[in-house]
Amino acid sequence: MHICLIMHVKVDSFELFKVLGDETRLRIFALLVRTSEDICVCELVDALEVPQYNISKAVKSLASRGLLEQERDGRWIYYRAAPSENSVNLQNFRNIVASLDDEIFYTDLKEFSKRLTCREDGRCRQGILKTHLT
Repeated sequence: MHICLIMHVKVDSFELFKVLGDETRLRIFALLVRTSEDICVCELVDALEVPQYNISKAVKSLASRGLLEQERDGRWIYYRAAPSENSVNLQNFRNIVASLDDEIFYTDLKEFSKRLTCREDGRCRQGILKTHLT
């Protein structure tokens, strides 16, 4: 059973700059913007090598500001970048974030691509694999 929760929050430029001013939140948003995948916290922890608590806190912050959508699948929650059709500001920020050229974003994408190979039927079902980050 899939339950999709979409939060419709007005996104303004000041809030976008504020929320994306945190390195972990920016890395998460950049990864989600650059992929078309729904990503769970486990995969974000393993790909970004950031402790689960920090990832969970960052994801909650991004979702509460309308930057992420979430979908529950059993005990798993998957996140994706919110569509930007209703917000010119969000579309502009997505484009800016997608064009960032720092090495960390390429490393994150590479690590996430590796982590995708662990999926079962296209979904994460194993939890955090890098146990030193739990």
